[in-house]
Amino acid sequence: MISNKSWKRLLLVTILVLSILRLSLWYTGNTRYKWVFSNNEDDYRSATNFITSNAQQNDAIIFYGYYNRLPYEYYSDRNKLVYSQKDTPEVIDISTAVYDLGGGSKLPEPDIELLSNLDNKRVWLLLRDSDRGLLNRDQQLNVIKTALVAKYSQENSYEFPGLKLVLFSDES
Repeated sequence: MISNKSWKRLLLVTILVLSILRLSLWYTGNTRYKWVFSNNEDDYRSATNFITSNAQQNDAIIFYGYYNRLPYEYYSDRNKLVYSQKDTPEVIDISTAVYDLGGGSKLPEPDIELLSNLDNKRVWLLLRDSDRGLLNRDQQLNVIKTALVAKYSQENSYEFPGLKLVLFSDES
């Protein structure tokens, strides 16, 4: 431990100054320095606006991971307040079990029976790029996509910063 009070103060001031610098760079979106995380990696706002403007009656949306659902619902609720939205996709939970609190673990297996019995004409699947390659998630994602491809004839993909949106439909 540091016993000298001046060393403790110097250390505390250094931590405080670096924290303020890092936060100010983060909030301004300045990513010139590698030790500053980007605050705009996943563009849920644009993806949600795209879904809102292209949604049709009897659409559904599913998420691979509960943490993708939360920002979608936030922006979707804001769109309902701002725009007179006629069609909002039904949110369907496809997990077979409860998600672990805090995340970072293996996600519950997808409910294939539920996916096979969907009666929606179109289904949106929202994916986060950073989920790929982690904790068996690629294999689970392939199971989800295989079940949807078996049921729906057409698949369209849309890219947004940090996100991929896939629309499965029966329409030609």
